[in-house]
Amino acid sequence: MTEKEAAGDVPAGMPRLLALALVRLGPVGLEFFRFGLVGTAGFVVDAGILQLCLSLFGLGPYVGRAISFAVGVTFTWFCNRHFTFRRRGGMHWFRQWSRFVLLMLLGGGLNYGTYAALVAWVRPFGAHPVLAVAAGSLAGMMVNFTTARHLVFHHRPSPAA
Repeated sequence: MTEKEAAGDVPAGMPRLLALALVRLGPVGLEFFRFGLVGTAGFVVDAGILQLCLSLFGLGPYVGRAISFAVGVTFTWFCNRHFTFRRRGGMHWFRQWSRFVLLMLLGGGLNYGTYAALVAWVRPFGAHPVLAVAAGSLAGMMVNFTTARHLVFHHRPSPAA
């Protein structure tokens, strides 16, 4: 991808220096950056829905979390489909969504497993669990990005004849 082609992937109105930095990341780096933005927004949606379930609807933390996860993962699938990986299509939306949900559960399992192992076996992480949350989040994000890119949003539209 040339700089001119990649520049089309950078939103208009963005400060020039930031736009140039994003273009320099290349196509995979730009997708990873976007994936991170979408994940951050997904966290806000997930946490917000959980709070609504707990405080407004009086649901317990486990039922509330199941609902917030479902909303959050659907939100991130939609944003990744139309923003992060918008040039990769070809799969029916329901099949793509269900594959995305299943694969994000794998990344979530790795996230939690990393967290739990570090808290249990590495003293500094046990004393400061938020460090383990960060490590788990990074591990999960790497797996989620890789699986989303290669197993969910892997089809490219065929070129027009």
